[in-house]
Amino acid sequence: MQGFPVGGASQPSMAIGEPRQRTDGRVKVTGAARYAGDFGVPGMAHATLVQAPIARGSIQSMEVEDARSCPGVLAIYTGPDFGKAPDGQELPALRPAPEALTADFPAERRAPLSDNVVHYAGQHVALVVAETLLAAQHAAAEVRVVYQMAPAALTLAPDLPGAYRPEHFATNFQEDLNTTRGEPPAAPHVTIRGEYRTPGVHHNPIEPSASLAVWQGDELTLYDSTRWVQGSQKVLAHMLGVPTAKVRVCAPFVGGAFGSKGFLWQHVALLAQAARALGRPVKLVLTRPQMFTSTGHRPETIQQVSLSADAAGVLGGVEHETLSETSPVGHFVEPCGMTARNLYRTPYARIAHTVAPLNRATPCFMRAPGESSGMFALEVAMDELAERLGLDPVALRLHNDTEQDEQDERPFSSRHLHACLERGAALFGWDRRPARPRSVERGGKRVGWGMATAAYPARRSPAAVHAVLSADGDAVFTAATHELGGGTATVMEQVAADALGWPLDRVHFELGASAYPQAPVAGASQTVASVAPAVEAAAQQLRAALIGCAVADPRSPMFGLAPATVTVAAGRLHAGERVEDCRALLRRLPGGALARDSRAELGAGAKQNYTFHSFGAHFAEVTWDPDVAELRVTRWVSVLDCGRVLNPRTARSQIEGGVLFGLGMALLEATHYDPATGRAVNDNLAEYHLPTCADLPAFTVEFLEYPDLRFNPLGSRGIGEIGITGVPAALANAVYHATGARIRELPLTPDRIRAGESGCPG
Repeated sequence: MQGFPVGGASQPSMAIGEPRQRTDGRVKVTGAARYAGDFGVPGMAHATLVQAPIARGSIQSMEVEDARSCPGVLAIYTGPDFGKAPDGQELPALRPAPEALTADFPAERRAPLSDNVVHYAGQHVALVVAETLLAAQHAAAEVRVVYQMAPAALTLAPDLPGAYRPEHFATNFQEDLNTTRGEPPAAPHVTIRGEYRTPGVHHNPIEPSASLAVWQGDELTLYDSTRWVQGSQKVLAHMLGVPTAKVRVCAPFVGGAFGSKGFLWQHVALLAQAARALGRPVKLVLTRPQMFTSTGHRPETIQQVSLSADAAGVLGGVEHETLSETSPVGHFVEPCGMTARNLYRTPYARIAHTVAPLNRATPCFMRAPGESSGMFALEVAMDELAERLGLDPVALRLHNDTEQDEQDERPFSSRHLHACLERGAALFGWDRRPARPRSVERGGKRVGWGMATAAYPARRSPAAVHAVLSADGDAVFTAATHELGGGTATVMEQVAADALGWPLDRVHFELGASAYPQAPVAGASQTVASVAPAVEAAAQQLRAALIGCAVADPRSPMFGLAPATVTVAAGRLHAGERVEDCRALLRRLPGGALARDSRAELGAGAKQNYTFHSFGAHFAEVTWDPDVAELRVTRWVSVLDCGRVLNPRTARSQIEGGVLFGLGMALLEATHYDPATGRAVNDNLAEYHLPTCADLPAFTVEFLEYPDLRFNPLGSRGIGEIGITGVPAALANAVYHATGARIRELPLTPDRIRAGESGCPG
């Protein structure tokens, strides 16, 4: 669509639903997009972290004189007893993160460099600032630290000192982690019980965490790789002891996050304080190994799942107990059992979560927290139950489908899991699957088919938008949301263009700055669900204002008409044969522009009356070559029920990326720790194995579009995380079908498959 057409019908363009390319695609592929690490200012210095190599203990001494004498060194900031900056000025102490965030979010309770106690390998013990990055790195290597080691908790176990049962998952969600409803079935026909394990894994986004702190007087501008500019703004202001209005955070593009950039981490606050103390801008970019200790990870879990059913496959009870790690200086719980409460119809459910502190860095949310790990256990257990009962795995799930959230005793706002399962099975050809494992071969390789349900909560948070329509024909919408690569700006512009009746190429969505109107963290699959309704409302207000100005303007062809008879399409006002270019009207207005503000949130009544959730089904084909122990994923089908799809192109990409993320979790990823020191030994991209686009199987993705108008006016729910849920289970079930190896621990490595084939535990 080019500019403003001269003629044409008065119908809207309907940009929503079109498979549009990303608005920011060109600037990204040409390198013009600026990420946090790309920013620089005159006089900028560089910082490097010094980190502890031990899991637990204390700093006995620190020698920094050799480091201070290195060329270009400006300052070395340490703990309270180990020296001062070259000018004799101590780095002012930082305040701990706000208490509200340390209760249910993975913020450390202690401020960085506040004492000499070491709680985990990789803890920051000093910050070196120099004129150049190489000078800072060289000086950091010259800092000599003597540690007194202490016994550390490095192995997850329920009897660890300090283990406890948290009540809620995340302050904003307030979902009970430990619940029991109903009574255990008196005499179930079949009960299966199993222990399922997932390792700790790390996010590894392409863009490492990078920050640049620039002070101008008492005001701070922070360029940061964050997916929550306003959250970072508030936390940083608190830790620095300055008014929130004095802190400005910018993150126009974020190069992947998956959870690692949802919070203000310790090194960012340390950098901002150092820049203030030095009186000059300072930049810090984490190395890949430092990403393993400084920006969170998905915690290790041990899950106990029990399922009971009668001979017909009707579930009588589900029990799901989770033990996961947290850290000594922070709190986080992986809510693995939350989906088991309401995914299937069952009169009895018992869900429990325990966290045990390990001497590791604080874990955090990672793409589909809880569901990714928890649904591996639940959906493999469902497969085991189906086999024990002699039922087809799809049929078992269909038989226990429900329209009601039995935990909260209220209906789902929209639920079409039944249709997802049936459509996915048809697309995959599931009816040709033989029930017996190891019964299909192709070209000397064993073939296995597996499936699993996908599920993820639908969430919304309050969001606001500012919109300006100017006489040059540009409509600009702003909100403090984020572009992580999923096409946020593209979808927002499509929504705005349709609601306003404007050419899509003249609509612009600006984001990534804390000064913009309120928006939530780009997490929990809520960005589009939260911000798009506010964009739509602002566009509708602008359209109404245009029409109101036109019918009140004697110079307009629309003068005197009833507003309801006037429409806006392709940037023009229409009423029968009467047409006016909106730019002409805008030029006659004072200031030559219109501006409107909007705010949108889920109503209290909707929250009380419905449960909001998205559902889907994954079907996987794998091949196993027993001669060379080679596992390949060869075919994949995903069918999703996520409400109305605003952009099929970006939506499909999100699901493909989520499934690829799940393939990595299932087949490759695990962080390995040195049992003596607690340090990650594969903290690099050479030894931490990740899938790539070359590993994608033949893909079929289909959306069943049932607009969820109870959730928001657009009928759209989030899709950022549902793609990964159920993927590891579908693969584990396919591996079992191919090899007969029932594996209850991730990743599904060749050695575990071999052990399972031979009947050994694995």
